[in-house]
Amino acid sequence: SLNDDTGFPFIYVFKQATNTAGVNGLTAIILIPVILSNILFNASTARQTFSFARDRGLPFSSWIAKVDEKRKLPVNSIILSCIISALLSLINIGSETAFNAIVSLNVAALMFSYSISMSCLIWRKLFHPHTLPPARWGLGCYGLAVNIIGWLYVLFALFWSFWPEATPVTTETFNWSVVIFVAVFLMYENTISLKTTVATLKLECDSVASEVLECEE
Repeated sequence: SLNDDTGFPFIYVFKQATNTAGVNGLTAIILIPVILSNILFNASTARQTFSFARDRGLPFSSWIAKVDEKRKLPVNSIILSCIISALLSLINIGSETAFNAIVSLNVAALMFSYSISMSCLIWRKLFHPHTLPPARWGLGCYGLAVNIIGWLYVLFALFWSFWPEATPVTTETFNWSVVIFVAVFLMYENTISLKTTVATLKLECDSVASEVLECEE
């Protein structure tokens, strides 16, 4: 099944179990939810992009964060998300290795963000439970155990998301997502440091300018 011409093992299983019409029907059952979920994913991504741009965290933030007055929707961020998704899908035409690296990077980024939020929650539950706001529904004494199990699974998935799919490892089979992940992380850190430095310099310049004006008066 792994060497099937379609590239999808589940289609191979369908072909062994039924005829062509059955394969098409069973595959459609899988594809339709995937298509519908992609619409939801795009909506979520567009809203996150809008929020990030609204807080001036992206280039051309004023354009991206613009809300259409008639539709009451962040149309520009939706369009931008669709364009970027389409461009990323075209990478598979030129290099399957690069496309797989981006897909793996997506998994790694999600697992990394989950691990941070879950670890903070576990820390609060263990050492500062009184600081947590009351919840409308909870698992009671089992909640912490579920959080820890989920956190361990996230770390497990994060670890293996950086590994290559097969051996021997070559430039084609190497999982380049780890390189991209570290590079993006370092770029983010440098950007934050640069913004902090610029803000500090601006405050110092404003302070010096105020002192000069006071002296002139």
